[in-house]
Amino acid sequence: MTPFTIDRLKIEDIPECLHIIRDNWGIKTAQSCHVEFGQAFGSAVWKPIFYVARRGDQITGTVGYAVSWMNYGIYDITWLNVLPLYQRQGIGQALVSQCLKDIKAIGLLAMLCTDIPEYYERHWGFVSCFNYGTDTIMRLELAEVEDGSGPIIRPSL
Repeated sequence: MTPFTIDRLKIEDIPECLHIIRDNWGIKTAQSCHVEFGQAFGSAVWKPIFYVARRGDQITGTVGYAVSWMNYGIYDITWLNVLPLYQRQGIGQALVSQCLKDIKAIGLLAMLCTDIPEYYERHWGFVSCFNYGTDTIMRLELAEVEDGSGPIIRPSL
């Protein structure tokens, strides 16, 4: 199996990312995401940051994060999507980990909305805040811990 790489989204990557989101969630959701992808290259003061996973020349997944409307130290993780053929191979985990690494350097709290809370609990220690319909709002407080290997991300109690 060819290894994958994680790179920042380029404007020319947007159509392929939208295709992934459309395959996972449908055309309406892909249209909503298109607006946020465009903001990453627009004139907004706080631009969202997006990453893609690549296997060779093919984009296999995407994720983004942006400063939350709730507060400056809070960042929302959004649009985690991996092509169905490549799911359960660590791509989503690598994408979210890259976002958390970035957020750790600039923020205090990561938040997300998901319909699979156990995934985020298991891999990073996200904590459920409340349910919203079929989704769960989750948070991860970022704290630096020195264990000889550098800072790591851990949930606060």
